[in-house]
Amino acid sequence: MRILDRLKLPEARDLADLDSDEAVAVHARIVRSKGFLQRLYAEFYRELGAAARYGDHGRFVEVGSGGGFIKAILPNAITSDVVAYDGIDKV
Repeated sequence: MRILDRLKLPEARDLADLDSDEAVAVHARIVRSKGFLQRLYAEFYRELGAAARYGDHGRFVEVGSGGGFIKAILPNAITSDVVAYDGIDKV
């Protein structure tokens, strides 16, 4: 077994296509189920919003939103990704 395979969480171990809806949903569940990860993301989103001051027009674009939850912290954020997932504003 390769080292990278050993490091994967069991929930994500069998995901073949990391850009699939299933993979995004699994990663979103992982982040939300792990208190430390959820707090880490939330703190990052808050600091990012404060540093950017939401721009001049109250908008912020997150590139590569995937299974994140930036809109829970920065509701006016525009989410984006290379694949159309549920909750992605721009592809």
